[in-house]
Amino acid sequence: MFEDESICVVDKPAGMVVNKSQTTAEITVQEWHAPKLKNQNSNIKTGEFYEKGGVVHRLDKETSGVMVLAKTPEIYEKLKKQFMERKTVKRYRALVNGIMDKESGIIAVPVERHPKVKKKLVKSFMWWLSSSNSSKMFSAHFLVAGFNVENCFFTFSISLLSKFLFERGSHSLLPPNDAD
Repeated sequence: MFEDESICVVDKPAGMVVNKSQTTAEITVQEWHAPKLKNQNSNIKTGEFYEKGGVVHRLDKETSGVMVLAKTPEIYEKLKKQFMERKTVKRYRALVNGIMDKESGIIAVPVERHPKVKKKLVKSFMWWLSSSNSSKMFSAHFLVAGFNVENCFFTFSISLLSKFLFERGSHSLLPPNDAD
């Protein structure tokens, strides 16, 4: 999407992992970006910039979207600071089944770790009974651009949620089966 001497802005496709790991066989954003890193002539290749390969933030594997990648240690630190201080504006869009009954609002759902798949968050059904404070509140503001699709073969309704801004809890959307 954009590249100069300091940064590389990419459109990460859904299904691509951001950070390399021993359990990931396919190429990651980090591995793809590694040849673009500057200061590679230096004998000293230690520190967070090199360990993370210029990746300042991440998106979940199944999420597509724009990522900003640093090409120098100095820019990495500046971008990292912007993200930590929440100066970077993040905008999300989600396509959901059905028509929302409001044009805008707040979605608030208690979530917790799946009992068997620890990386997965699920809707917490009995959060009010739990003595431990293991549930987190997922909440987001939304605006809707809803529409119906009709033709001679099928009819369905979908809503496009935009400016989907997360306040606290997880940055991930709940999987469709758990969002009932």
